[in-house]
Amino acid sequence: MLKQKILIAILLFILSFAITGCGEVKTSTEPDAEVHNARFNFWLTIPSEWKASDRSVNGDGYFIECGNENIDMRVYGSYAVLPQDYYLNTDDGSVVADFLFDGGIVGWQKQKADTYIQFFYYSNARYITFHLNYQNDPVWFNENEEKINLIAKTLRDGYIEPFQTTSFELSNYLVFPHNGGRENVIHLFLDDEYRSIDEYPDLISYCKNELAEANAIK
Repeated sequence: MLKQKILIAILLFILSFAITGCGEVKTSTEPDAEVHNARFNFWLTIPSEWKASDRSVNGDGYFIECGNENIDMRVYGSYAVLPQDYYLNTDDGSVVADFLFDGGIVGWQKQKADTYIQFFYYSNARYITFHLNYQNDPVWFNENEEKINLIAKTLRDGYIEPFQTTSFELSNYLVFPHNGGRENVIHLFLDDEYRSIDEYPDLISYCKNELAEANAIK
């Protein structure tokens, strides 16, 4: 009888060990967190143990903290004033493919091996970008790639009023005159701790040329 009890206890321990998986995979009992950006009116669902912090200078999005300081993850919106090729350029060796979001919107996934992955959601003349740079810890990304894709699929938007402005907003805008009396506003997401727009002369020149062709700016 004693041997039977010991055998049963061992079997129960083994079964429990198999179910919990040594604690390597944790399933949170807390609901997922809904991240909402008011400026561009987009939503993203992230695990409840992750954090979204607004450290931008203009309220365009959030930094997503997953508990790994080697991972740079963020989600942000921008107005679609530049051509699609600007966002989906593959000169750095990246690869672009279609990506289906949960809401049925077909966007794009852009990835450079062992470096970064981006998801682009386009709607209402805006690009919403979910960006993840994992070059400092590619192993983490390989282990969490499925989770990242599931999170990216939750990216979605709501209705947004047409964008209007009458002034500059810090350094992330270029404002050019229009010969019809209104302004052309270009919103730019500046990486590298939000360097000044003046440090991107080629981009400024490109924007001016594009607007000149579209609006005949003099």
